[in-house]
Amino acid sequence: MATYQIKKQIYNAIKWTGDNKEEVESFISDRNPLKFCDNGDIIIQRIYGRCYCSIGDYILEDFDESIIIVSNYEFNKKYELWQLSNETNCSVGTGT
Repeated sequence: MATYQIKKQIYNAIKWTGDNKEEVESFISDRNPLKFCDNGDIIIQRIYGRCYCSIGDYILEDFDESIIIVSNYEFNKKYELWQLSNETNCSVGTGT
């Protein structure tokens, strides 16, 4: 018998602050249509349906370039900063 662990995955991620609309648009709008709502939420259209992002949530790009929305609490519990770049933060986690 052998013991295994989940391979670490690296994600590009951005936190939706409510004030970084242009940054969010440049991160995902070229592959996923999105709409900014008056209440601060973002509606993101994905292949499998819509997802909702509230202020404080993180938007992650998965290994296959799909979009994942993670709450601030879950993000800080599961992910840690791996590398800081000018464009995006790369975080490492054990998957979602």
